[in-house]
Amino acid sequence: MVGGITILKRIIYIGEVAGDAIYFDTKQKQPLKAKKSKLLSNQKSKNSSRYIIYILLTLFMLGSIFHLLGNINDFYGVYTVATLLRLCTIWFLEFVCLTFFTHRILYKNLKDVEPASKHELGQAIRSNNIWNIFSDKKVTTSKKIIAWIVTLAIAFASIGVIYVLYKTNEDGYLLGHAIGNEIFALLFYGFLLFILYYIIWENNLIRWLDIVGKYQKRKLDK
Repeated sequence: MVGGITILKRIIYIGEVAGDAIYFDTKQKQPLKAKKSKLLSNQKSKNSSRYIIYILLTLFMLGSIFHLLGNINDFYGVYTVATLLRLCTIWFLEFVCLTFFTHRILYKNLKDVEPASKHELGQAIRSNNIWNIFSDKKVTTSKKIIAWIVTLAIAFASIGVIYVLYKTNEDGYLLGHAIGNEIFALLFYGFLLFILYYIIWENNLIRWLDIVGKYQKRKLDK
């Protein structure tokens, strides 16, 4: 907390159960629930079609962005100030659009939350697809270390791209130099920024594991 302002999200998404999204209020130590978004589902049988629709909408959105940005020639030839400005615009739109959709999916009805039971909290924890990347559903030190490594790796990668571009330009190898295949990776840098924002703010794996660990050890306040 800085100057009385909490930096991290107070209410964290935990999972879903019986048509409700389950959250945890980290200040009040209270599980909460609200009607989940129609796009939110941890059931594998339903995930595929919904994610396909989501991906198609995202691709359509990106296609529209490229069309609206107009002159595709700015991404051929050599790097110019116009090239960098268009890249920044694309990154911004990617980040904002994905952040908006994800927030709507996870926290759409947060204003209508009501208290949930510890039993519902437990069901939501067990149903979360985060467990799919682990061999069991028990919080351990190794899992927390993995969460930290993943978070830091994405953070360093996000910062590293900007640093590399800055140093490349400082050394005289960016503006005025030929655009290569790296432009295709750079076009999607906004996705990397979104992932960083997502795992730190929207659905922080480190904090999620901390809450789940306390629940499993019966350390949450009753």
